[in-house]
Amino acid sequence: MDTTTSPHSPAGHATAGPRPRRRRLGLLVAGVLGLILVTTAGSCDERGLGDAPVGQRIEGPRDIIVMPDKFANIAVVCDGPTRIYVTTREAAPVVVPDHPACADQGTGGEG
Repeated sequence: MDTTTSPHSPAGHATAGPRPRRRRLGLLVAGVLGLILVTTAGSCDERGLGDAPVGQRIEGPRDIIVMPDKFANIAVVCDGPTRIYVTTREAAPVVVPDHPACADQGTGGEG
């Protein structure tokens, strides 16, 4: 019997030899992607931010420096004698202890 034809296919038509292998590979790839999606979706918290709990909020007045487009805005606040600069980008805040502008703020608490 000729290996390029199948008894179930019309005469002269070749069988689809690699198709079952492709189908299995496609199912395997889909399964792996589905598993990745399910695993990563379970790691989100309710808000989707993954932030730590908030301890103390400084509710006092702040100075906001609005930058031109595509630059980070800056918020400036005093926490006691400490001046804190926070940006809207993902950067650590800058803390300046014993800042002269915050000298009359007292010690700790809201500023």
